[in-house]
Amino acid sequence: MGFALPRFRWKRRDPRPRVGVLQPYARPGYWQRHRRFGLTLLGIFAFFYGAFFGITTIYLLVQLVVPLLVLVLLVIWLLPETGKAPVKAVEWLFFAFMYALLLWPNYLALAIPGLPWITAIRMAVAPLAILFLISLSQSASFRAELKRILDSCPLVWKMATAYTILNVISCIISIEPSTSLRGLVIVLSNWTLIFFVAAYVLSKDGRVEKFAHIVSLCALVVCLIGVWEARIGAVPWAGHIPSFLKIEDNNVEAILAGATRGGAYRVQSKFTTPLSLAEFISCALPFVFYVMVYGKRTIFRILAVPTVPLIFYVVVKTDARLGLIGCLVALVLFPALYGLKTLKSDKSSLVAPAIVMGIPAAGVMFFIITLFIGRVGKMIWGSGEQSLSTQTRYDQLHSAMPKILSHPWGYGLDKGAEVLNYRLESGFLTIDSYYLCLALDLGVLGFVTFVCMLLGTVYVLLNAILRAEQIDRELTLMGVVLIVVAQFAITKLVLAQVETHAYFFAVLGGAVALAYRHSVAKAAEPAAQLPVEKKARPIRRAQPALN
Repeated sequence: MGFALPRFRWKRRDPRPRVGVLQPYARPGYWQRHRRFGLTLLGIFAFFYGAFFGITTIYLLVQLVVPLLVLVLLVIWLLPETGKAPVKAVEWLFFAFMYALLLWPNYLALAIPGLPWITAIRMAVAPLAILFLISLSQSASFRAELKRILDSCPLVWKMATAYTILNVISCIISIEPSTSLRGLVIVLSNWTLIFFVAAYVLSKDGRVEKFAHIVSLCALVVCLIGVWEARIGAVPWAGHIPSFLKIEDNNVEAILAGATRGGAYRVQSKFTTPLSLAEFISCALPFVFYVMVYGKRTIFRILAVPTVPLIFYVVVKTDARLGLIGCLVALVLFPALYGLKTLKSDKSSLVAPAIVMGIPAAGVMFFIITLFIGRVGKMIWGSGEQSLSTQTRYDQLHSAMPKILSHPWGYGLDKGAEVLNYRLESGFLTIDSYYLCLALDLGVLGFVTFVCMLLGTVYVLLNAILRAEQIDRELTLMGVVLIVVAQFAITKLVLAQVETHAYFFAVLGGAVALAYRHSVAKAAEPAAQLPVEKKARPIRRAQPALN
């Protein structure tokens, strides 16, 4: 007796369109008919995904969180259009992020086993990212306004977007994708997001001035901590950290131990290194000058006066030449901005031309002083261990060039120092220039994109200031932001640490916001009316006299 094999026949799809059985009802679709089967598969997948997540969390946390983040982004994107955006909450969280960034040590955090450090920055940036994306998803007016703001400075935001895309691509081609993915989270949340949020928030009336007050106040607090630290020879909270904020990590212990050079203690305040402290307070000095000279609130102007000498004192205590150079840039360019503002507002002033013309002469005199006065020359040009630091940068550049030319597309985000493999005598892995690190991480294209972003910002701000007939408060703030961008571009020649990058991207967003406000104010100005030509009167011939 034989067995009859069953015959499988493919059912042909009915070409006729499905019509409603009873309007407005319709036949259920494929997924509606197989809903239970689909939910069962989803449950099985979630079970095994959760089990795998629990087993490999320590090793594959970032890789396993990526699908969840994509799912969250998809849910936010599919939210219905309501026309409402939580703008007030976005603004509040942005300024909370700035306080957390500039005042709270990032290595004092909640350390829950199996999870990343819960820092103050992450506690502010996580809800900020969610609310900002919800605003983009649910409000067409929010998207339109953000687009108008960004289009006022197209080169800058396009270069910032291209820089972000190159960071994403670098994670794909990285020699170690897991390390690059961790760096990408910081790039997306602390840099790119903050740039776009700052461009929107600071475009509102008075918000850039509020930002200047916050930076000035934070610089004062950080410097007071630095003065206290210089007196006791250690960060004030070392040995007094609560157990729930104490992180058992070798890097944290090295930070709390402090840094020395030539037997002298180097102040670092709330930052992880003296170099990052010197970079921030020198780049905050132009905002302090602005608040001191042009601030609207008397209390902030009073507080800004002692902040200036405190900044110079703390910079000296950091023993970081990049801080002194940044302060000198502010000392040169802010008086030039003041003189230009005075010159445009009062053509008959004699003080303004003297300031503008005297700055180059003062620069030459200072250069001569550094050559003949040993103490000043040592502070600026360095000697001893500082000269060794300069030689180290030349050696790193010489070693990096063949590696860059062999891989012009880069080695992956956060892999530049490892690829360069330049170590000090103590065995510490180091890389000193951010531009060099950028070329190794993102390749030549990433380096060019970042430089174009800086140059584009400088061009937009400088062009607006020089073309204006008079420099108002917002154009003055443009000049201050221009000084900060110039300081940042210079300090990154000798500093590869990215601890203050979030502050810089917030300043960059402020530059876009100021360009937008300037374009709106310029468009609102009444057009100059041309003089009306008078019609020529007809010439009357003299009538002959009648006798």
